[in-house]
Amino acid sequence: MSATQLSGDDLAERESVVPTSDSGGAPEPTSWGLGLLTRRGAFVVLFAVALAYTGISTFSAEVSAVVTPFVLGIALCLFPLFWNRAQDPFEPASFSGMYTGLGLMASFVTVVEAGKVNLVYLPEISQRAKEELAATVVWSYVIAQAAYLVGYYIPYRRGPRKAALAGLSWSSGRLLFASAVCMAIALPVYAWFQARVGSDLMDVTQLSKGKAVWRDDPTQTWILRGMMLMYLPAMLALAVAIEKRHALAVIACSALIVVEGILVLRAGQRG
Repeated sequence: MSATQLSGDDLAERESVVPTSDSGGAPEPTSWGLGLLTRRGAFVVLFAVALAYTGISTFSAEVSAVVTPFVLGIALCLFPLFWNRAQDPFEPASFSGMYTGLGLMASFVTVVEAGKVNLVYLPEISQRAKEELAATVVWSYVIAQAAYLVGYYIPYRRGPRKAALAGLSWSSGRLLFASAVCMAIALPVYAWFQARVGSDLMDVTQLSKGKAVWRDDPTQTWILRGMMLMYLPAMLALAVAIEKRHALAVIACSALIVVEGILVLRAGQRG
């Protein structure tokens, strides 16, 4: 029988032999099986033991501040590896979870061995601030991984939405407004930075002086963010010039971006 003579029932029967998952079409077992029960049971037991250990162990006060988020973060990262029906460590959720989970494990072991949160690149802040910063970072991992798992496992039944970008034209008024706002922020910030540095405006030989303006004070990082806003108007203008195929405008915008790069380099971020 040729392929053109197959009936609809035959095609349906052949397509139903290998069930597919909603996420990527990969074969997925339909029965639980001993292996799946073992993996899920092992995850529950290990998670319970970890929680019990953190409850009865006598960690120092410095370590206790980060124990709970570390345990939750590691458990959420390893959840797909133990819980998925398909035994595939390289599917997206399992692989990314292993990568992040192992990193959290290494950090947790380092904290436990040291008996405190030791941030060697932030020696100027107090130990209490280090503990709060570390706890905030690890809790952010917990929230991010939980949100990722929710989005990964909850099926999205709506059809794909078509992008409504085709055929749109640039609004010159909006471009000018956005550029004016960016420059209204970037120019005062750079003027303040220039007043603190004191060297010539195009002098890139004294990067250490520029770095000293913000490096020793963690609250001064807004200087870099503010001055980098000067890139946006030039990049928007470059995009318009490329779309309209104006060669001179492309050259002028590219040169402006280079000049702005030299100005930002004076902050010593790469020096």
